Amino acid sequence: MSIMKKILLPGLIALATNVSTYAVEEVHLDTLICKEQILFGDTFMVAGTFQKKTTGFTESGCPIDTIWNIDVVDVNVRLRIFASETEVKPGDEVTLNATINTYDAKGRTLTPTYHWEPEMPSNVLSPTFTVEKTTTYTIFADLDLPSDVDRDAKGCHAKESITINIDSNAIDDILADPSSNEKIYYNMKGQKVDHPERGNVYINKGKKIMYK
Repeated sequence: MSIMKKILLPGLIALATNVSTYAVEEVHLDTLICKEQILFGDTFMVAGTFQKKTTGFTESGCPIDTIWNIDVVDVNVRLRIFASETEVKPGDEVTLNATINTYDAKGRTLTPTYHWEPEMPSNVLSPTFTVEKTTTYTIFADLDLPSDVDRDAKGCHAKESITINIDSNAIDDILADPSSNEKIYYNMKGQKVDHPERGNVYINKGKKIMYK
């Protein structure tokens, strides 16, 4: 064997090994959605069949491409979510406002079901609640499709999320503000306390004190 072959052969074997090791796996998946749904960051406004490729990694770290065949049916499901505030202090109240608009090409109003995760005290589209920690709230909407739209009656399933963040500087801001009215007290969550109790620690005029 020539010196050149001795040099090239191990290199070619290593290259072939690397190619097989890092070959991208490809999978094909089908999904059905309704118009106006948001999927992979895209809003699908017209009915039809579309294709979307996403790239990721398997649990073993190998690259994988997923080819999504997206069937958009001629039914509108528009799910959106907003919040009165997204940056709050611990103990503040927040109202989430979700809207779901559903109808088909024939003008029929369709009735979806929905639920929140985490669960709300009352399962309404505009819940008001107290926030104690940074949390992502997700609303899921499910719609059974009319049989003349989809013979398999698979249905459309939409979801939207919003994150309410707790301001980590809330306590620091209160502590740094010595100009506060001396009659105003805050607990250690940064919540204003109207009736402080003896023996408890509060923030007053930018200082931590024990109320006596």
